[in-house]
Amino acid sequence: MSVKITYFVHGTTTDNENHRSTGQLHGELSSRGIQQSKELKNQISLDDFDGVFCSDLQRAVDSAKYTFGGVKPIIQDKRLRECDYGDLNGADETLVVYEQHIYKSFPNGESMQEVEKRMRAFCAFLLKNYNGKHIAIVAHKAPQFAFQVITEKKSWEQVIDEDWRKRKAWQPGWEYVIEPFYNEPSPPKGNYAFIDGQNLHLWTTNETPQWKIDFLKFRRYLSEKYGVIKAYYFLWYIMDNNKELYTKLQEAGFIVMFKQQTSQMITHKKWNVDSDMIFCMMKSLIEEEFDKIILVSGDWDYKIVVDYLIKKQKFLKVLLPNTKFASSLYKRLETTYYDYLQHIKHKLIQ
Repeated sequence: MSVKITYFVHGTTTDNENHRSTGQLHGELSSRGIQQSKELKNQISLDDFDGVFCSDLQRAVDSAKYTFGGVKPIIQDKRLRECDYGDLNGADETLVVYEQHIYKSFPNGESMQEVEKRMRAFCAFLLKNYNGKHIAIVAHKAPQFAFQVITEKKSWEQVIDEDWRKRKAWQPGWEYVIEPFYNEPSPPKGNYAFIDGQNLHLWTTNETPQWKIDFLKFRRYLSEKYGVIKAYYFLWYIMDNNKELYTKLQEAGFIVMFKQQTSQMITHKKWNVDSDMIFCMMKSLIEEEFDKIILVSGDWDYKIVVDYLIKKQKFLKVLLPNTKFASSLYKRLETTYYDYLQHIKHKLIQ
């Protein structure tokens, strides 16, 4: 039981040419977009399709008509609409940042996960009514991402990072296969963050110029960017002169974790907390329900755990404090699995 999909993105619009994000406004094809849609019919075999669906937004309707009109019946479905950018529908494209709205809705609009929810409902409809058929779809950017998340088991972060638009790699249709498994997804549980506080402090304060993290901004960033519902912040041991630090971390929403200690350990300081973090990660993996793990550290000691979590599809990303001191082992990962806090420090500094 399956449905084959060939996905076509609508032609270029006047908003595209003016660098505006149309969202759920209807939009209008430019002369270039009209020509693209007309030429598409000569680049594909129209007889291959058992049905044609399109978004009910005018730019998608017109694209579908220029390509399939008079040859195939075209069914409009509002579930195929572009993401609702809310207050940002029609805004400058630089203001519409998908990475910031995977879990958090656009102001008075939708999140990427909400787009995925309606696309899953559409997939269930196709499985029920078009089993074994080949369906053409003419729609938008976010619904295509959702098809990739649903059919290719990729994360939203991954499909956004791999967007063909960034490589200017347009093609006449993308193929996906919908299977019953994707009809009943488990609800998202949220992600966990594990932060090596010693490593983070060392490689931000030792940078030139030195910078310090605003813990409240950092916690909010982890929540909004990566859907983090629990953030464990690991430190060495309790020190009386650091009580203000512990208070700030807890007020920001971090779960502060201290290394088990003895009086001898305090006298002979060894500042790493890697074994404690690794134990906590594995314990969470066995005992708790969550989606994926975010690691904040540049220490190479965690690399073997990262490899294991990737294999188990339980790892999202490692956030390396800076480019200079991060272990080169992490650079062997696919680029979707690592990033640098240094690149977004303007969002995190006190």
